[in-house]
Order: sequence, then C-alpha cells, then structure tokens
Amino acid sequence: MTDPRLPDPWLLKPDLDKLSDGAWRVLTRAFMFCNQQGTDGHIDALYMKYVYPFGPSETFVAELEQINWLVKTEGGYLIPDWEAKGQTSAAQMELNRENSRLRARKSREKAKAPQRPVVTGDVTRDAMRDVGQERKGQERTGQDRTGQVNYDSLSWPEIKKPGSGF
Repeated sequence: MTDPRLPDPWLLKPDLDKLSDGAWRVLTRAFMFCNQQGTDGHIDALYMKYVYPFGPSETFVAELEQINWLVKTEGGYLIPDWEAKGQTSAAQMELNRENSRLRARKSREKAKAPQRPVVTGDVTRDAMRDVGQERKGQERTGQDRTGQVNYDSLSWPEIKKPGSGF
C-alpha cells in the first residue's frame, strides 16, 4: 500500500498557506492519486475528474500552477520534483513490494519445514554431571567423585516449629 506524505515543513510554507481550500484539496488529492496509481507525479487530463470530483477544478489548478506545485503538460499535469517533495518513486515502491513478497515466501517456507526435536536436554544433563569438580580441584560437599550423594556426610540444620519460641 502506498501512502502520500505531507511533510511537516509544509505546515509553515507561505505559498501553501495562501492556497484556497479547494486548491489545497486538489493538491492533496493529486498526491494521493499519483501514489495510488504509481505515476511519479503525472496525472493524465482524463483523470483530473478523479482528483477533484466536486465540480470544475480549473480555478484551483491555476492556483497550483501559479506557485509551481502543478505544471501543465501535453497530456495532463505533473507535480514537479516528486521525490524531493518526500514521495516514494514507483520503482522504489515496486522494489519494496518485491522484498515483501520474498520475506513472506521465506517465512512460509520456514513454517512448512519439518521441525527437528530438541535433544539437548538429556545430552546436556549427562555431559554436565562432573563439570566444575576438576576445575575447582575439590569435590562438592555431600557428593563423591561420581556425583553420587553421600548421605553419611550430610548434616541438616535444626528445625524449629513455628510459634514455639525457639
């Protein structure tokens, strides 16, 4: 989807501030039309009725021509300096669409691919059994070299009953 841009510097642009409401409507709708159709600012005379379907637009178009935001061409009109006015070219939009199609295709292919089961849980547990003992140079308290718990060497803390005062 293409969206025309109305950059914020236009808010304080004197030539645009002086436009009539109808001329502003023609200008913004011209940007929308050109973006939607991918014409890079070209409007065939036949399609001006879609840009301004509310009646005659000649007065408003003349306002825009006077400040050089719309230029009459042989077959219609042109918004000059299309990309300099912050709009995306039709070629760039097509490239964006193609990149989007490729990303979607890769995502669909990845989702279709069979998922391998994760087997690292069991392997990691077995491989990690003695890790750290050789590194520290000492056995863990309560375990012998094989990792087995030596219950004879364990000591437990004294348990106090809640509310007993001890």
